[in-house]
Amino acid sequence: MRYVQVGEVLDPQPYLDALPGLKDQLPPGAHRFAADPDHYDFWGRRCVHDLELGRITLADEPGGPVEVELVANPWKHDADLILRYSGFRSSSITNDGRALGHRALGDLMLDELVPADGGGVRHTMAFETGTVEIVADDVTHEWVQTEGP
Repeated sequence: MRYVQVGEVLDPQPYLDALPGLKDQLPPGAHRFAADPDHYDFWGRRCVHDLELGRITLADEPGGPVEVELVANPWKHDADLILRYSGFRSSSITNDGRALGHRALGDLMLDELVPADGGGVRHTMAFETGTVEIVADDVTHEWVQTEGP
């Protein structure tokens, strides 16, 4: 990631400092998601930290929509996060090889949305043991209520 620091210390502040300067380069949905005040509030119910990757649904045709479901941590969140990417261009998933059973990548540490080469957005999600990166024209987000623990 370019700005967000993920490691022994999680620090989104460099990204938050850069975000106003990225506003005109990011598509509207991506900027709305990144600039949401709860996005990086570690104690908030709408923070991306500690979500788990539930599923990725790929498009049937080139450039079609892609959907990513991030599942709530029942001790922190009260909703799952659904991300819908329009104008899908590419994706990559990396895993450092540590087996975590059904939780192959572990919890989401933090993410970052930056302008992609040629326009659009590059969304990088850093998990405990790997990353998911999606490049698309734009992304929208929706929190979907879940049942309690």
